[in-house]
Amino acid sequence: MLRTRVLVADDLSSVLSAVAALLSESFDLVGTVSDGRTALETTLDLKPDVVILDISCGQNIRSARCPTHEPHFNRRFMINQAR
Repeated sequence: MLRTRVLVADDLSSVLSAVAALLSESFDLVGTVSDGRTALETTLDLKPDVVILDISCGQNIRSARCPTHEPHFNRRFMINQAR
């Protein structure tokens, strides 16, 4: 059975590690990144099914809104805010 492929982006390493650990039990964690630009580049490279972004990181928000010219770019973005 194929598992959903997930990429996680957060600028706080402790949150990034915790979210990655939780998700890796049920999903195929394809990567973790610490900024928006790398999140977009990694998304284009690895083509995860879902990208979880930290909303408080300005570059992450721009990545979620960034138009792309890549064909078949249909990734789902989930915005996360840890408090």
